[in-house]
Amino acid sequence: MADVENGGGGSTPATATGPTKSNKKLKKVWAHTPMEIFSGALATVSVGTSVTAIVMAYSPIVLTAGILSSVVGPYAYYQQTKLTDIIALKETHGKDGSCGIVLMLCRHDI
Repeated sequence: MADVENGGGGSTPATATGPTKSNKKLKKVWAHTPMEIFSGALATVSVGTSVTAIVMAYSPIVLTAGILSSVVGPYAYYQQTKLTDIIALKETHGKDGSCGIVLMLCRHDI
């Protein structure tokens, strides 16, 4: 049996699109963008104020609001990091939607 990974036989790709070469140089991607840093700082402040409010004025309403505020801040930071990742992927793979992924539908005879 031939090795499929080395181009050996058995199956033929139904559709295949190879990566396209681009002459554009890719920009350096920062570890954290300014918006991510701002969102992280805001998340930290929201958790800090929520915990402070819970400790200083313990009541069921303050506890509920503090817990919800403590969840929303970090979640907003998480969403911002995902948006940054999507923007970086769009820049890397082009705006036309061609991401250069090879799609091979193989049929294996058993």
